[in-house]
Amino acid sequence: MRLHQEREGEMTAPIPDNFPALVDRASREFASTEAISDGDFSLNFAELGQEIQKAAGALVASGVSRGDRVAVWAPNSWEWVVAAMAVFRVGAVLVPVNTRFKGREAAFVLNKAKVKVLFTVVGFLGNDYVSDLRNSKEEVASLEKIVVLRGDILEGTISFQDFLARSSTEALKEAEIRAMDVSGSDLGLIMFTSGTTGVPKGVMVEQSPIIRGFSHYARELGMRQGDRMLIVNPFFHAFGFNGAINPCFIHGATMLPHPVFDVPSVLKRIQDDRVTVFPGPPAIFQGLINDRHLDDYDTSTLRSALTGAASVPVETVMDMRERLGFETVITAYGMTETITHIAARNLSIGEKEFTTLPGIEIGKRDNCLFIKPNHLSIEMVQTNDVVELTDKNKFLIIGRRDFIINSGGVKLNPEAIEKKLSKYISADFVISSIDNSKFGEVVALVFKKNIPDNYNKAFTHLSKYEIPKEVLVIDFTN
Repeated sequence: MRLHQEREGEMTAPIPDNFPALVDRASREFASTEAISDGDFSLNFAELGQEIQKAAGALVASGVSRGDRVAVWAPNSWEWVVAAMAVFRVGAVLVPVNTRFKGREAAFVLNKAKVKVLFTVVGFLGNDYVSDLRNSKEEVASLEKIVVLRGDILEGTISFQDFLARSSTEALKEAEIRAMDVSGSDLGLIMFTSGTTGVPKGVMVEQSPIIRGFSHYARELGMRQGDRMLIVNPFFHAFGFNGAINPCFIHGATMLPHPVFDVPSVLKRIQDDRVTVFPGPPAIFQGLINDRHLDDYDTSTLRSALTGAASVPVETVMDMRERLGFETVITAYGMTETITHIAARNLSIGEKEFTTLPGIEIGKRDNCLFIKPNHLSIEMVQTNDVVELTDKNKFLIIGRRDFIINSGGVKLNPEAIEKKLSKYISADFVISSIDNSKFGEVVALVFKKNIPDNYNKAFTHLSKYEIPKEVLVIDFTN
């Protein structure tokens, strides 16, 4: 097992290179520290470790073998963390599924990864994921069990509590044997891209690169034991799982999962839960700053912010420091294919260039950045970001080579949206974008002559962020 030492004097135990060992270390080092707080439910790190062990035993009792794929299709919650960490513990592979996916999109991911067990919810934002999957008419031949973390227990599914009750002494013993055999080079996750720029692509992720990469990121934020991290970024995304759950286990910080971004509830959470660390895309912070009731809330505990996925105006950074109270504002650069953020810049001291993290090499091809992530088995990741290299480990982003709509940090491919809509809209149209004060830009549906009746019925085949926020008509005949 490879180990990397944390900053001198900050911790006594080196950081392990795999998740089962990381959980065990947190259970020992931070035993009485609150690990997760979700509504009225709370666990310290020792208790969280016990719940993860119990769930691992239940996975063994349910027939999950080493290397099997287990998916979680659910919003941020304490159950998500327990289920995910239990998957690693039995030597299986975690497949996070985008909560914005429709049934057909989720079925594609489940089939592609050959998922055996699915953890999901019924009732999130009015969605019934189990019925969505079944109504898609897409068969997932590999899927044997569906466990409902929260919500109604439909026929052919099992509740999370009944699932945990499956664990036995023998199953727990087998799970612990497997946990001891897990190494950092083991496949840990298959993380799928959102599919907004094409068909979702699965990226195979070993465990060690995630832990190593995000330990650098956590140090940039100055994370420490007892920090309280509000996690609005969805766990299915690298920014949520890799960039939030992982550093909290590393540093003994409290996870505060928040399922949906809503300005009043987030401001109240910051005040009531005394949040110190808050990662999120720029649109989230701008939404807080713009709220007319901001001054009614106490945000004085906020210390560190990590933002990314979109450019951050200087005015926003100033307001994050002066109005929200952040001392440190870091913006990061990365993509699903690189697993972790590969570069960062400290906006609170005015840095304009991104500086790569240790172990990352960069270059330029056709004016676009390419990345050699030495923590991965792939040789190179080519991006469509036009850059200026200012040093061997520094770069400025100039723009994009392709036409991508960046809506609140979510990158959308107009051609992919047009392809989906063209099956249901016969009139001539194009997908474009218009400026938006909250999200930077949003999708616009532009008809070339007349707006047809019932065009919006086609929107049911789009994900949340793909749905046009404006519908326009341009008569090119005049």
